[in-house]
Amino acid sequence: MNDTTITIDGKEVAAEQGEMVIEVADRENIRIPRFCYHKNLSIAANCRMCLVEVEKAPKPLPACATPITDGMVVKTRSPIALQAQKAVMEFLLINHPLDCPVCDQGGECELQDISMGYGEDVSRYNQGKRSVADQDVGPLIETFMTRCIHCTRCVRFGDEISGMRELGLVNRGEKSQITTYVEKNIESELSGNIIDICPVGALTNKPFRFKARTWEMKQHATIAPHDCVGSNLMMHERRNEVMRVVPAENEAINETWIADRDRYSHFALYTPDRVTQPMIKVNDTWQTVDWATALEHTVAGLQTVIHKHGEKAVGALASQSETVENYYMFQYFLRSLGINNIDHRLQQQDFSDQSAFPAYPHMGTTFEKIEESDAVVLIGSHTRKEQPMLWHRLHKASQNGAKMFAVNPVDFNLIFAFEKNIVPESGDLVAGLTQLLEHIPEGLQSATKPVILLGALAMNHPQAATLRSLAQKLADKIGATLGLVTSGSNSAGAWLTGVVPHRLPGKQAASNEGQDAQAMLQDQKQAYVLLNVEPEFDCANTGQALQAMNNAEFVLAVNTFTTDDMLQYANVILPAAPFNEISGHMINAQGDCQQFNAAIPPKGESRPAWKIFRILAQLCQIDEIAKFMTIADVFEAAQQHIAEPEAAKWTADSKNTAPRGTIRIAEMPIYAIDPIVRRAKPLQETHDATKVQGAHINKATASGLQVNTGDAVIVSQNDNEITLSVVINDCLADNTVYIAQGLAEHKTLGAAYAPIEIKRA
Repeated sequence: MNDTTITIDGKEVAAEQGEMVIEVADRENIRIPRFCYHKNLSIAANCRMCLVEVEKAPKPLPACATPITDGMVVKTRSPIALQAQKAVMEFLLINHPLDCPVCDQGGECELQDISMGYGEDVSRYNQGKRSVADQDVGPLIETFMTRCIHCTRCVRFGDEISGMRELGLVNRGEKSQITTYVEKNIESELSGNIIDICPVGALTNKPFRFKARTWEMKQHATIAPHDCVGSNLMMHERRNEVMRVVPAENEAINETWIADRDRYSHFALYTPDRVTQPMIKVNDTWQTVDWATALEHTVAGLQTVIHKHGEKAVGALASQSETVENYYMFQYFLRSLGINNIDHRLQQQDFSDQSAFPAYPHMGTTFEKIEESDAVVLIGSHTRKEQPMLWHRLHKASQNGAKMFAVNPVDFNLIFAFEKNIVPESGDLVAGLTQLLEHIPEGLQSATKPVILLGALAMNHPQAATLRSLAQKLADKIGATLGLVTSGSNSAGAWLTGVVPHRLPGKQAASNEGQDAQAMLQDQKQAYVLLNVEPEFDCANTGQALQAMNNAEFVLAVNTFTTDDMLQYANVILPAAPFNEISGHMINAQGDCQQFNAAIPPKGESRPAWKIFRILAQLCQIDEIAKFMTIADVFEAAQQHIAEPEAAKWTADSKNTAPRGTIRIAEMPIYAIDPIVRRAKPLQETHDATKVQGAHINKATASGLQVNTGDAVIVSQNDNEITLSVVINDCLADNTVYIAQGLAEHKTLGAAYAPIEIKRA
């Protein structure tokens, strides 16, 4: 409510009590220079660049830290204000190196821009400039600390946004330095944002270093393809090559931040195993062919299997991050052939309550409203690594005073101060959630805006239906909003377009219900159609998935990349263009249907997947395929099935059937979540990528096996044995072994939450 009036540069404007002068000026498009101020960070007022004249004040005041008062008169361009601003600029430039031609920030540097208006052409300072040694803070961020002007934006970002104070200011005066703790790497999954907020060239994008100048690149709006938040991005390209990715502001979704996964994954698009031409296997030899030959070979292979074994002998798996258009044409083509074994829920193990699902799984609330929650319960959710931008909202809720509760198989470092954090023995989530339900803490009972979120570890649990039912009972008892946090960037779109075996587009029940992802791998099919799926990495039971592929008569992979295993089991590989080379729509976990356009043309002979399936349908002489000539035609057909989020009621049997013995705990690590991320070299060099390797056990389990960190152990699952190094991790419960999914070394093993044998090598 605007209840106050102030005057800025002769302009009378309305303002709210408590606002700072700089906030009112920004809203009125009155530009005040600044370095330390950032609208999404706390106020530091240490750069002094925003000094302005305020009538009746004895000296210039910092606009970022001066609250407005009714009738206040502010002058941002008066002689007093300009003199103060120019004096501050002169001090800032005293020690700043004159290296703009070789600085990666050149052309988009705030110091460079503001110095043009407030700096002098000749310095009065003739003493030697100070210099500061650079630090190696990891593979993602390059440092040149002599350029640092001590605005402390990066320090405050760590405190307030990433929740990890990895940078700090040491010493005083001219000897002040921004540094890490004893040369420690920066490890936050949001760390790349300090590159964007650094007003100078002290912190820059290491993989992008010396690659291009800002004026050489064009920018294109797009959507993050790795999680269900749907962060808005700007993709910068030069001569049809993606050079870097930065955030696009959207306060309702990602504010001004993005995860490192979204910032650096584009490097995968230029790896040697990128598929750019159609390939067919003839006499066990791969041949690169033209599209006509490859498509004819594909149709012949599918029709042979269907004629020989029937439509039920074909299974189709899609990734969880395709566009609405790709999904729609995928299922349209398959269902037109009578194939109903269609699914995108690759890591799910329990499908018993799938008929109770709403039109699509969603959070039940919005990202912004999560910040307003006064209590949050996380069930089976390593949110920091699964959904970094959703974790950011939860962190803000915690900072705002929300009480945090969790039931997890591992005592994950989520940074929150938990009121209650249940890590049940053997990682038994059903037992842990039952315990919380039977003994609800006072802080949860008294909450007025509680939220319960089920993460990937709950969604992909073998008793997921039971967990949803127990969570529903808890939600009913405390009056909470219950939400599901899905994997991938467009699970909502997959559900709505019918990429599930029991539903057609728009929640219509399928008359001939097919098999789910797990069933079609257990019940060996004679043919598989893959859409950007690498079963040996992406499925719940990777060992079983790999065996199913190897035993099939025909495998069609419509993929962006290939793998060594795929070259063994596939018969046709058709090059699908990745997210940066296509246009389309994605629907996030709060129900936003977001459109994006291609940033660059498809590489080589790559094509959007929807086009590939349209042509295949045409070759199969499917009726009415001619109505899908453009992407707009496809979206028009799909759009009629896109619905608003709707509530669900989970009432499954709450009986606990958890196995006994030593249990494998597994998750898809943050940098193994999909084929693109797995190939992004900068991300694979991070601590997050390397620390998940090996067999993780607690001290008690290690003592029983008589092993220490680094020793070799033999683990067996799915009748397969592999040898791994021991990592002792007391965040794990007794009788559990953490062995991550999505890693090449672990691909022959079985599913999560299943018994596993471990012995000393």
